[in-house]
Amino acid sequence: MLLAYKKKANIAAAFWFVSMVLFVIFAVTTENRLSDIGETLKMLLLTLNVLTFWFAFWAYAKAKGYSGLVGVVLPIFSIVGLIILHSLRDKHPEEFQPNEGDHQ
Repeated sequence: MLLAYKKKANIAAAFWFVSMVLFVIFAVTTENRLSDIGETLKMLLLTLNVLTFWFAFWAYAKAKGYSGLVGVVLPIFSIVGLIILHSLRDKHPEEFQPNEGDHQ
């Protein structure tokens, strides 16, 4: 697995998780009391959530050596897409990864 893309996927997944938690908390606590600013903030959180979800899939597909298109299509299937992506063979086996201390 390509470590640079794996790191990007992990960071995007963390942002996705945080944005999802914030969106749910915000949506539940401000149920019927939203102003225009509140609605805008809610939509921004939802947009951040979707973009980070897709980016995490894209980066994870790239880390495994597949086209980014695989990572763009599979999120349509949600958890099934994640299982499929995780099940795909890694085209970059771990034994071929340079160590962090090695310089090329």
